[in-house]
Amino acid sequence: MALTQEQASSIERCNENKLLVALPGAGKTHTSISLASKIIGQNPDNSLLMVTFTNAATNELRERLSRSLTPQQMSRVRISTFASIMLEQARPLLGKRKLILGAEQYSYAKRVLYSSQVKERILRAAGLPVSYNKKGHLIEPDDPDYKELLSELPMVFQELCREYPEEEGDGPVDLAFKKYKEMLTQYGRIDLDMVTKDLVTALSNREVEPYRFTHIIVDEFQDSDNLQYLWLKAHHDAGAYVTVVGDDDQSIYGWRGGLGIKNMARVIKEFQAKQYALQTCFRCAPEILQFAGELIGANLNRIPKEMRSGANPGGKITVREYVPHELKPLLSDDKYKTLMEAQFGAEWKEQGFSMKDLKLNPRDYPESHAITAAEIAESPEGWAILARTNASLDLIEAELGKYGIDILRLGGKSIWENEVVRALLNIMYGMCYGNDPSILVSGLAWLGETEANLRKIHQEMSKHKDFSLVDTVDTNYINSVVALQHLTPSFRNWSDFNRYDELYERLVEAVIQSLDEEWKRKAAINKLTWMMDMLAGMRGDMKQRMTAMLKASQRKKAGQETKNPDGVVLSTMSSSKGLEWEKVWIIDVEANRSPSKITNKAFKEYLEGEQDEEFEASLEEERRLLYVGMTRAERELVVSFRQGRCSPFIYHDMSYGQHAA
Repeated sequence: MALTQEQASSIERCNENKLLVALPGAGKTHTSISLASKIIGQNPDNSLLMVTFTNAATNELRERLSRSLTPQQMSRVRISTFASIMLEQARPLLGKRKLILGAEQYSYAKRVLYSSQVKERILRAAGLPVSYNKKGHLIEPDDPDYKELLSELPMVFQELCREYPEEEGDGPVDLAFKKYKEMLTQYGRIDLDMVTKDLVTALSNREVEPYRFTHIIVDEFQDSDNLQYLWLKAHHDAGAYVTVVGDDDQSIYGWRGGLGIKNMARVIKEFQAKQYALQTCFRCAPEILQFAGELIGANLNRIPKEMRSGANPGGKITVREYVPHELKPLLSDDKYKTLMEAQFGAEWKEQGFSMKDLKLNPRDYPESHAITAAEIAESPEGWAILARTNASLDLIEAELGKYGIDILRLGGKSIWENEVVRALLNIMYGMCYGNDPSILVSGLAWLGETEANLRKIHQEMSKHKDFSLVDTVDTNYINSVVALQHLTPSFRNWSDFNRYDELYERLVEAVIQSLDEEWKRKAAINKLTWMMDMLAGMRGDMKQRMTAMLKASQRKKAGQETKNPDGVVLSTMSSSKGLEWEKVWIIDVEANRSPSKITNKAFKEYLEGEQDEEFEASLEEERRLLYVGMTRAERELVVSFRQGRCSPFIYHDMSYGQHAA
């Protein structure tokens, strides 16, 4: 593929430091590959390091570059993630210390974060009394200030771990950080952040030699943190020509240290880099790019750029506001009655109230997804549904499951992989079908039944193929198992789904009888509620509905696949970065959801100058995240929200002010 004039001019000179800013879909990877080929082909003494953030990205770069270079030329190229290349370089610094990652690192952090010493420091910081019981355990008060400080610990602690400051403070998190370092030293451990800090210091002091590549290209540079920048600068100072490629408008990882435009400005100043821009998007239709551009243009801290579309016009944009009365055809009689009584009382009919008078409360939040699912179900092929959180995707996945739609979910875990959901699904399916006793037994094990009794159930069901025929008289089975066994015939043959609340109550009562732990009881009730709602929205008899639910739970596992021509793709906006689909539907574009944890009231205070710089930074990152979601769409984009809950990003930043906040 030939380079555009814009792309070609950005790589004309190999021996210079560059900042290449690229719009979504502007061909930055193609341009980077072309630059890499030119560097290697121009001089046999040149060597190249290409750095990115994920293994998938390194594999793509390697595969594409190998098409244009010979094996001998490829031998002068190294393609790696930041973590891999830096860890390799830092190995001599580890000594006898063992590197800890992931769950092991978290276990050390958790031991100090929630220790009595740290909690005592939090109490004193909040001005609350400190006392211990007779066993020497700290008495924790039921105080909102204390709970808020406790909840903020992990995030602030993570920031300290990234920076590893030389000077220590005296706050609760500082104490935790000090204890954490002491614990790692005591047990001969070191975490990745500490390794990186040691490496940057060693490079600065010439205790470790920098890599001797003549050129370095860094992809997705907007995601780089402070230590990664300092590592790159050490190699620039050693003589390497550095090209950094990225888009400050797609910087969405500030929560993990990504510095976005700040690092880009440092490259311009400290590397004397020349700035280039790829300002033509070949992905989005002009209408969609203009729509997204209007959103991101509200950010103050960004690199100004033109936004041109190289795609054909005719893109379709829909701003979809859910109105409560649209739910009526999608609800069972019982569910409709419950919603109306909760808002208007038992005499709602006599008083003349109807669905048009209903306001969707936060507790009715999942109901809005029924509308999306119903509309998607009319023609599901090729849609990608994006959301701010996996919790939102869980809800829409459950609704789509009612229609038997083929689903490919990217990133995160499906709700069907939840331990409680899987156990309850196995129980309900096993009550309908006895052909595979192992399914039911697996669910009953979660309820706490003994292994000996589970073997008995398995043996009897292998003979009878029916849970209701298992002998539970004069046995020591737990109460839940006995109750579920008695309920099996009714559950299996239930047909009146307009009265499903009666069956739901009996099922909940049976399940929770033997659950002693409060979290299990709450989790079981919560999950059974939406599972029974899902069954009520399906078609056929109970066996047919359970079969459909089981099929919905057996979704595709996303490997390298990112598109689903026969169905729907589900993804968070952050996981969608770098991907594209013809049709994109972004759900829950609402205040306090997108932007996350920012209410309309807080946004109004920001406009009136009553919020600080930290609030503005958080708001701008949330705006960038929604921009990333919007620019995944090639030809059609839908953004949806509940009536009266429209995101300020839509009603304030864009030309849709008619939607009341």
